[in-house]
Parts: sequence; C-alpha cells; structure tokens
Amino acid sequence: MLHLKFSHLIHHLNWLIYPLNHENEIKENAVEEMSNKESDDSDDKEKKRYKFFEQWLERCRQKTSLFNKISPQGYQNWISATQGNWGYWNLCVKDNESRVELCLGASAEVNIKRYNICFAQKDKIESIFGEPLIWDLKDGRRLQYIKSYSPLGGLKQESKWQAI
Repeated sequence: MLHLKFSHLIHHLNWLIYPLNHENEIKENAVEEMSNKESDDSDDKEKKRYKFFEQWLERCRQKTSLFNKISPQGYQNWISATQGNWGYWNLCVKDNESRVELCLGASAEVNIKRYNICFAQKDKIESIFGEPLIWDLKDGRRLQYIKSYSPLGGLKQESKWQAI
C-alpha cells in the first residue's frame, strides 16, 4: 500500500514543486555506491534488496512514470529518482523498515522555502496521502524531508512485500 500512497502523493505534490522548478525533466538515478560491502551474507542481502526493489518499482510504475528510468539495485538500501533540480524521491528499505521520502535537495535557503510551501498545505497533502506524514525540518541542515514509514516492516518481512 505504501507504493500506491507514494505515487498518489507524487502526483499531487508536483503542483506545489513545479512552479519552483526550472527543469521538469526526470534525471537519471542519483545514487552513490556504498564503499563498504556487508560481510559474508552481503550477496544474499543484495539479491533480496534487488528483488524487493524490482517488485516495488513495478508496482510504482503502474501509478507514476517517475521511476520509469530507474533500475532496481541490490548494493544499497535505497533507490532515488530526481526531478529537475529541487530534490529526490527516495524508496528506502532496511531489514525491518521501509519508507518513502521527498528529500528537498537544493540550497538550504531554497529547501526551507519549498518545505514551508508544502507544510502550508500539510492537511491537504496528508488527506491525499491518507495518513499523517513525518515533516522533518531541521535548522542548520541543508536537506529537508517529508517521509512515510510502512508499519509492515522491510526486507525480513518478505511475506508482506506486496502490502508494503
């Protein structure tokens, strides 16, 4: 369900962001390779993450084109799609946790302005999303976030993947 809520939220948040964005093209996946691989079971974990992201992306693509150019990855616990120069949409998974987030990624000043524009529409955005979101604004930090965690878990809850 998180993927459906996420794609619905993307559709409705874009009207807030597009006027602030000079470039509406979706850029390629913006991810960095982890420098340190996990120990002995890293291959199994990478395969599991790949499988998780593969099915998550497939379901997201049914509702939004944002992730059409993004491939599943297994070597890290997130995949990202950027849209213009304002930020990233992240899909993240850990052993017992999964989340989607909007990461505002411009300058600190611009990010706070964009965050405040979204926050002014908090009730409407959360109504569209269907549940409260985590509004993560911190002074002195360049990146600002709007997040939602799935209560169903993450990689270790494989039987719940379709519901996450």
